[in-house]
Amino acid sequence: MASSDSSSGSSTGFVDGHLHLLLGGLTLKQLDLSACASRDEFEQRIAERHAELPPGRWLQAHGWDQERWGGTMPDHSWLRCAGDRPVVAYRMDQHACVVNHPVLAMMEGAAVPDGGTIVRSDRGEPTGLLLEQAAWQLVNPIVPAPSVEERQNALRAACAHAASRGIVAVCSMEYAKDLREVFHPIRAELPIRIAITLLDRGDAFDPALAECVPSDDRLWVNGFKSFVDGTLGSRTARMLEPYADQPGERGMLMEEAARGTLREWAKTVIDAGFSPSMHAIGDEALRVALDAVEPIDPERIARFEHAQTIHPADLPRLRGRLVSMQPHHRTFDRHSVMARLGAGRLERFFPFRQAWDAGAMLGFGSDWPIVDLDPRKGMHEAIHGAGGPGGAAGDERLLEHEAMAAYTTQAWKLLRAGAMVEVP
Repeated sequence: MASSDSSSGSSTGFVDGHLHLLLGGLTLKQLDLSACASRDEFEQRIAERHAELPPGRWLQAHGWDQERWGGTMPDHSWLRCAGDRPVVAYRMDQHACVVNHPVLAMMEGAAVPDGGTIVRSDRGEPTGLLLEQAAWQLVNPIVPAPSVEERQNALRAACAHAASRGIVAVCSMEYAKDLREVFHPIRAELPIRIAITLLDRGDAFDPALAECVPSDDRLWVNGFKSFVDGTLGSRTARMLEPYADQPGERGMLMEEAARGTLREWAKTVIDAGFSPSMHAIGDEALRVALDAVEPIDPERIARFEHAQTIHPADLPRLRGRLVSMQPHHRTFDRHSVMARLGAGRLERFFPFRQAWDAGAMLGFGSDWPIVDLDPRKGMHEAIHGAGGPGGAAGDERLLEHEAMAAYTTQAWKLLRAGAMVEVP
């Protein structure tokens, strides 16, 4: 297992290869809609939180999953009980959100960003549902930002939450601004070791951002992240063939992949000595990511995040490559995978066994707060859950020692990839 040196000596425990510490800490105080199994429950929870909040305060919620109530996506009418209070409720994967009329009014006239969708009714009116970049670029910037003190407290809570689950080290996806203002000032008091993969991208991308704070063996930057596609739940993951439940729709490529500049971006990151980390959930997205880095990554420090669907022809290409997967995602996505992919593609869904046997360097994590942080739940899914109802064809289960390696020594390799300091 990975080791963690602290004021109390050295300890061993789990390593989480992919999560969002600050976001997770902030959501601990937001309204959690993950247990809602109907529209009535959704609206009731919104109404209850609305009654608790002072006037003028935004209502922020997260965790809803339309598959829990039959697949109907929410719209602004689900939020009407909040009146003129601005409301934003994020889907459990954070790749979609629903907002009410006060928020839509703040967005009026905004152009739809590339890689995003403002869902509209048959009359052409926005329904309040926003996908991918529309949620991130149009909604997130207008939500009031928590203070530095609030963010630092959220980070403390997140790290304590991780440590309580036996986690000693993580790779967290964060922005340079938060690294400077939140992580660095309180780094000495945090109980876990943290590798940072920076989310800063776009026209302002500069590898020098990785040097915005000093790196040591407690807090360091290991690379940068790019989104190649979206998610299965939102049907924005980029697939080689259309979705079974939405003929003609294959999802979307995003950011550098959509612009055709993914290889140039990845080479810039690698040439600077860091690891390019590529979110790729659809089978075509993973192929695009592999095509981009294979010619420029002889040391194999690039990371492929999620890899929830893998075409059999691409499995041999993963040999020796860092593949960051989150087993507990399978627990949630198995409810909709048959509808999304159809029976003929189930063998591509979370192929743990096939990827392991192909020689992929599997490192596991949680993607918290998207799903539960507890590595024991992920271990159970990797060892026992694959091949069950709604799961993939065949048997994709790992052995206990393999799953343990994926949550410890091999996840540690994800944290060290691209690290510019010695991390023992």
